[in-house]
Amino acid sequence: NGYVSHQRLKDNWPMLELIVKPNVLETLRSVQAGEASIAIVDLETATPLLHSYQMTDLKVNGPAFNQQDHIYFAVRKDWPELVSIINKELDYIGQTEIDRIKNKWRSVPVTLGFQKEDVLLIIEVAILISALIALWGFTIRRAKTKVEELSQQKTDLLVSKSRHIVMGEMISMLVHQWKQPLTSMMLGMSIIRMKMNSLKLSKKDAEFFDDQFTKVDQMLEDQNQLISDLRNFFHPEKTKEPFNLADSIEGALSILSGVIDKNTIQITQQVDSNIQIIGFERELKHVFINLIKNSAEELIESNISQPKISIFTSIDSENITIKVQDNGNGIADDILPTIFEAYVSSKGLNGTGLGLYMSKLVIVEHFSGLIKVRNCTAINPCKDSSITGACFTIQIPSSNIHLN
Repeated sequence: NGYVSHQRLKDNWPMLELIVKPNVLETLRSVQAGEASIAIVDLETATPLLHSYQMTDLKVNGPAFNQQDHIYFAVRKDWPELVSIINKELDYIGQTEIDRIKNKWRSVPVTLGFQKEDVLLIIEVAILISALIALWGFTIRRAKTKVEELSQQKTDLLVSKSRHIVMGEMISMLVHQWKQPLTSMMLGMSIIRMKMNSLKLSKKDAEFFDDQFTKVDQMLEDQNQLISDLRNFFHPEKTKEPFNLADSIEGALSILSGVIDKNTIQITQQVDSNIQIIGFERELKHVFINLIKNSAEELIESNISQPKISIFTSIDSENITIKVQDNGNGIADDILPTIFEAYVSSKGLNGTGLGLYMSKLVIVEHFSGLIKVRNCTAINPCKDSSITGACFTIQIPSSNIHLN
């Protein structure tokens, strides 16, 4: 109160609520504290205060009045000659020099309103914040995807372990049920062999029965050993050994020779007799038995004329490949994608749905390979284009090859 500017404001804008402060510093602080919206002060006084008290949140917007009052020098009444001297000097130096002197003695440079640099800084900060938000969003999405993948993997692992536990318990129960009658059959065969030896037979008949008994004994022994292998399948305590792939295939055909011969099934082979594999021979032989037996049953059930089963092997730098194909009607499309899952069978109520499931477990877990199936036309060894049945393909990594 008492300033000329105060009176001009009251006269020109009577509706304004004016807050009077004792000095410029308090006036600036009232704006900083939010008590007032603007401060109307002289620039020369306010500038050093803004600098000294680091009032960086305040900005000089511009002159309060469109028409500025003149600035006067006051001199003592007893020095009237000083007025003349000052006026002459001011006229001499001119307005440009006066402005230069004023700016020189200000404590900090003052800019009015928003400058170009301020706008650029705001844009840069906005871009940086947007980039950080986008990066944060991308990181969140990626983390969410990773968590979902880990969760799915954990769920799949738990399901697999649960399935293995159930399969192990079921197999243990089946083994217990199979072991006793199998032992009785082996004992019965020994008694029959002893009885046959006491009979008077021709040399030809004796050789025939001896050959058949030997085959049956071998089959029973294989089945007995297979039952033991099944009992220990999920907790294997055995050592991998080298074996001949062709011999394993031939052993499976020998076990199934009765079914093959009875139904006049033609077996076509193109098997490399020199391939030696390190692994569990009886388990791989059981896989071949499953595949060949399934093909034979399909051919018999479908009453295929001139039934054929083709087996061939090949080897390259990466895999040993074994293919088993028949000329049956193939596998129904609705169960083809899930044929290797437990309890899925192409035989309906006549199948357990465990044969191919166990075969896949053997190939994948004990030979680090893969097994797949598709309905296809003639394969390489069979030039007969009429072959359109199921084709099972087994691939075992070449790292399983045994080098002599």
